[in-house]
Amino acid sequence: MTADKNIAVPTKYSFFVLMAGPAVNLFCAVIFFLAGKNPYFSAVNLALCVYNLLPFSFLDGGAVLEILVTGRTNEYVLRRCISLLKFIAVVIIIKLLAFSC
Repeated sequence: MTADKNIAVPTKYSFFVLMAGPAVNLFCAVIFFLAGKNPYFSAVNLALCVYNLLPFSFLDGGAVLEILVTGRTNEYVLRRCISLLKFIAVVIIIKLLAFSC
């Protein structure tokens, strides 16, 4: 018997699947930090966790926000707030890159 690929996945499962990647990165960062074996691997995993949670649609954080916003009564206002959040994230990243040089 084959699985029907047209069946919609419930929202809560999509949320958990999307958050699994950043959760594993965070878990690896903590484990390697506590083990003290390779601090660079810990830092890279932590950076990947934060990167995946950025609110852009092609990353896990943006997809989660899309799931949470779609179908809400104030969807337009929430989408404007997400756009503002994206702008703030870009400004912060630019500032961090400018000050790190």
